[in-house]
Amino acid sequence: MKSRNSAAAKGLVSTIRDVRPSTLARAPHVATGEVVASFGEEVARDLYAAFEQFNARFFDCGLGSPLVLITNAASSRTLGDYIARDVHGLESRIRIAPAAVKRGQFFAFDVLLHEMIHAWQQEIVGDRELGYRGHGPKFAAECTRIGALLGMPPVGVKGRDGLPDCAHWPMCVRPEGYYPEPYKPSKRAKKPAASPEPTTDDEADGARPDAFAALGRMLRKLTLEQLEGLGALVADEIRLRNN
Repeated sequence: MKSRNSAAAKGLVSTIRDVRPSTLARAPHVATGEVVASFGEEVARDLYAAFEQFNARFFDCGLGSPLVLITNAASSRTLGDYIARDVHGLESRIRIAPAAVKRGQFFAFDVLLHEMIHAWQQEIVGDRELGYRGHGPKFAAECTRIGALLGMPPVGVKGRDGLPDCAHWPMCVRPEGYYPEPYKPSKRAKKPAASPEPTTDDEADGARPDAFAALGRMLRKLTLEQLEGLGALVADEIRLRNN
């Protein structure tokens, strides 16, 4: 039995090595798709089927073989994510969070379509717009293009021009009642603004007017005798600097 398994493993390795370098990273995607088709649960099979339909309808079959996993994404608040290449060398991996699946098929499909646009950015456009966390002008334009085919309004970047934020597309533009429960975009906690770091002591004097307020509070705590002594020290320091 061991020799048979060894021979089978060698045959599999040989088959993988025969795959062209440009498609080698997709071999696990193809194999996973076949496993899902044969042994996967209905929800997984439906997601793979939806990928193929979306790829044909919206991307002219331009996206490569998918690797769609139903598993927790980057954080508990994330409904799905896209990884261009993970630590294993797997390309274009999409994760759909179980929380998204629990919200119904339509919702899970919309999360998948959103992540497929990230795949489009990587595989077809070659610009993931990382400066916008992936949700830049190109992403918004593609959402708007596909949305028009689905009868949905346009979206923009970060809600500019009064348009819905493409970071939450298409869930944010679906009509009320489309999902079993309303969709409310999660909001990121705003970080407190950091005080500017001056580069020299001279800049610090001009950039920190609150230092005078702190000095005033300190002076109010001193006795009259202490203030007189401090005044003498200040006068001496001024004379020294003028000389």
